Amino acid sequence: MKRTTVWRFVVPFTLLALSVAASALPLRIPIMVYDRVGLSPKTLSQAEGLTDNILLTVGVDTKWIAGSTSDPEGLEMDFSARTSDNCGNASGIDFVRVVVLAHAPAGVPIPALGFSLPCAITGIQVVIYADRIAKVSETNAPTFNRVLGYALAHELGHVLLRSAAHAGTGLMRGVWSKSDWQRAAVSTIGFTPAQANQIIDMARKTRNTEMAQLSQIYNR
Repeated sequence: MKRTTVWRFVVPFTLLALSVAASALPLRIPIMVYDRVGLSPKTLSQAEGLTDNILLTVGVDTKWIAGSTSDPEGLEMDFSARTSDNCGNASGIDFVRVVVLAHAPAGVPIPALGFSLPCAITGIQVVIYADRIAKVSETNAPTFNRVLGYALAHELGHVLLRSAAHAGTGLMRGVWSKSDWQRAAVSTIGFTPAQANQIIDMARKTRNTEMAQLSQIYNR
């Protein structure tokens, strides 16, 4: 009887401690990358590092995972989800799949370095075109890995914001000018304050969901 009484007091305090700790920590999101180009590990690592730095400023910590070419979800794309400009009321993000392709298909607008499916629940959510990354790198100041890092951060931004909309400035600008890329070569271009707040709110929403699930487990 005494032991049961102690347990009832321990659980709420444990949940409170976990809740406080969770609110202070970044939201960690695994990102599985299907590299269908064969980029060098160094290039991919440097690009992912830049993306990490940008996303950490809005409370998102990424864990990069190399995807297997035999994974069926590495080929699946839910294009029906792309018709929604905003799915901000959807549940939080807990996993993202990215594929890097060698070439952009015919008909894709020239400035596009890739695209995202921000409302997709299954399959690939971000697609990057390596030939478009190389073209920007050749005609502007940034290195290939730096352009790739920004392209990843931009498309992941759409997923985190649950929106296909672009902004007039910053990382989520639709078309970057030569001066934008020259600035990106020597400094970090990130989210606007409004976008940062939206992503932080999403991270908080995801943490709250996780805490609610944990609470249910403790209360069983």
